[in-house]
Amino acid sequence: MNDHISYDDFDPASADHTMRWSWTIHRPDDEKARLTLTLGPGESSDQKMEDRLWTVVGGDWKLGTRRHEPSELLPYGAPHPSKRAAILDDLETRLEAAGVAGASAVQALPTGWLRIGMVLVDRLCKWAAEEEPARIQDIKEKFGSLRVYTYGSDRVADLSDWCEEQSVCRCMATGKEGHSRNTGWVLTLSDNMFALYQEDRSAVERKMYPPKEGADT
Repeated sequence: MNDHISYDDFDPASADHTMRWSWTIHRPDDEKARLTLTLGPGESSDQKMEDRLWTVVGGDWKLGTRRHEPSELLPYGAPHPSKRAAILDDLETRLEAAGVAGASAVQALPTGWLRIGMVLVDRLCKWAAEEEPARIQDIKEKFGSLRVYTYGSDRVADLSDWCEEQSVCRCMATGKEGHSRNTGWVLTLSDNMFALYQEDRSAVERKMYPPKEGADT
C-alpha cells in the first residue's frame, strides 16, 4: 500500500495541518481602529502575552474575536461526485489497515469535503505507524461545518479542529469557496450551488451525497 494517496492532483501528504492562534481587538469609539495579532503555527497564547498586549495598546481597546485557525487553507476543489464512493472506501480501508478504530465514520463525508478527509486519514495513519493510538468516534455535518469527534493526543484533537475550520468556507458539493446558507437547515454552499439548491434541491444533494452504483434512488 502506498504511504499516501493522491486523487485529482491533490496530495494530502503535502497539506499543512498546523493550527495557529489569532485574536482581534478594536476600539468601540472608532470602527477603523482594529488590530489582529496572529501567532506562528503551533505557537500557543498565554495570559502573560495577552497582558502585555493590553499594556501596549491601552485600556480603550476591547477584545473582538479569538480564533484557533488553520495556518493555511487547503486548495479549493474536490473530486468528481462519481468518485466519492471509491475514495471513501479507500480511506476506510487505509484506516482499518492502520488500526484506527471507527474507520467507517469517513463514509459520512460529502463530496466537497473529501480533501479534508484525505488529510485526516493521511495523518491518522501516519501517527498510528508511530504507535500513537487514535479512535474516531463520529464524523458528521453540523450547522454547515464538519465535526470530527476523536479520542487521542493533543495533536489528534487539533486535527479535529483543523477539519472543522477548513470546512466552514468550503462548499459541501464542489469544494469551492462557500458560505453558510440557511436552507431550512444550515449548509455551506458556493454561490452557484446555493442558486441551484433554490431551483432543484435534489440536484445539489446528489452532488454532496451521490448514491452508490446500484443503490435505490
